[in-house]
Amino acid sequence: MSAPEGSPVGEHEPIQEYLKPVIELVRNAGLFFGCLAPDTGWPSDPEEARGRPRFFIIADWGETTLGPDGFHRKSLRRVLRGAEVVVVHCGADEPDHYEGAATLAVQHSKCVLIQARPSHETTWIRFVSRHVPKATLFIFTMNQARYLPDGGTA
Repeated sequence: MSAPEGSPVGEHEPIQEYLKPVIELVRNAGLFFGCLAPDTGWPSDPEEARGRPRFFIIADWGETTLGPDGFHRKSLRRVLRGAEVVVVHCGADEPDHYEGAATLAVQHSKCVLIQARPSHETTWIRFVSRHVPKATLFIFTMNQARYLPDGGTA
């Protein structure tokens, strides 16, 4: 499957398996989809996003991850501004996770998914809590022990 013409994924790049459900929502539910990569900017309010549900991915998932410090600060704030739901995703790229987050965007007008490595998980959580404190925060983690109460289950 290739990206549709004009798609933010790119005209000639194959669509990653985990993004296919997101592209289906772009086609079928009018979802606006954007991706912010490290050291890139983001316009304040893209014309084509107005009046549509919006789903953004902040991609801090490459070979070298830097956390929020690796991103253009104003662009991060622009992408996060108004998000009702933020997902900090530090796990495998499962299509169900991305479909769920994009569906939340359709239901709540804006959702941001942050692709992060476990080493920057808490940094991203702190950043989100500081900049969009009213957003509902979901965390997909490989660091489950960090969020479990101390003690046994007997």
